Amino acid sequence: MSSYYLERAQLQLLNNNIETAISDATKSISSNPNKWESYNFRSNLLAQSGKLTEALTDLNKSISINDNQAESFIARGKLRIQMHDIQGACKDLSKVASWGFDEFEPWIQKNCK
Repeated sequence: MSSYYLERAQLQLLNNNIETAISDATKSISSNPNKWESYNFRSNLLAQSGKLTEALTDLNKSISINDNQAESFIARGKLRIQMHDIQGACKDLSKVASWGFDEFEPWIQKNCK
């Protein structure tokens, strides 16, 4: 059921129905609270809606479920930049850079001490 609601949320996003997409992503999480992908997706929707703190909470939960997904750390690093948490962004983006995601190196060299 979790995958159904996540796919439905993705379709709602394609139709610019952000609030309905958030609702479906929440249903996906409710039906499987250990599906990190649902937290990541809802986090993106929340961030688009300007709900940055809630988006960060979802990314933190996603990482607590699976801390080996670069996607989650990249999203959280970018969100932290948006929230002016440069130290937190440095931590997240440095982690993925250490996994071979070199595209963040220039930003890290410029902003992280």
